[in-house]
Amino acid sequence: MAIRGYGYPPNPPSPLQHLHALHLRGNGHLSCHFAGLRRARSDIMARRPRNREERLVTVRMMTHSYGLMGAIASAAGFYTYFIIMEVYGFTPNILFNLISREAVLPLDSNSQPDINFNR
Repeated sequence: MAIRGYGYPPNPPSPLQHLHALHLRGNGHLSCHFAGLRRARSDIMARRPRNREERLVTVRMMTHSYGLMGAIASAAGFYTYFIIMEVYGFTPNILFNLISREAVLPLDSNSQPDINFNR
């Protein structure tokens, strides 16, 4: 029986095509441009300086940014990944089974990879 290698670990196709990746890059640049176009604060020089004992990064801010916002962003990223892969025909069941399968898949009699994941 012939064996065809798929690399280790078996890699599913990338969910982002070139145009999707360029679109994401463009969105990042747009926010930077709009931040540069904001009007300057008129009272910035009239404000009192920050207390020297006051920290710039507080525990509350770190907890909010990494704990709450990071968890929400991670969940949204995984959700989007699984939705895009579902559109391409890879259900979550198939994706999770790719992790547990061997790095090589046997070929059937027609020299096609045997990718029946519902065993």
